[in-house]
Amino acid sequence: MYQLGVYLATYYDWCFAFSARHRRWVGYAVVFGPFLIFYGLASFFPGWVNALILLAMTPFQGLFLLAHHRVWDKRDQIYTDRLNRGYKTKKLIDRFKK
Repeated sequence: MYQLGVYLATYYDWCFAFSARHRRWVGYAVVFGPFLIFYGLASFFPGWVNALILLAMTPFQGLFLLAHHRVWDKRDQIYTDRLNRGYKTKKLIDRFKK
C-alpha cells in the first residue's frame, strides 16, 4: 500500500509539472484524447474488457485533471489579481489628476 502511494504521488508530481510547462489546451487533450479514442474503439471489444479499460483509465485521468485544474486555477487567480491591481492603480492616478 505504501508503494502504491509513492507511485501515485510521483505521478501527481509529474502531472503537476507537465501542466505547469504546457498550455491549457494540451492538458485537456491529454485527458480527453485517450477517452475519445477508447470511446471510438469500444464497439470492437466485449463489454467486460471495456469496463476494465475504463476502470484502469479513469483514476489516472482524474488525477491528471485535478493537477491540471490546480495549476491553471492558480494562474487564473494570479492574472485576475494583476488585472485588478492595474485597475486600482489607474483609478488612484485618475483621482490625483483632478
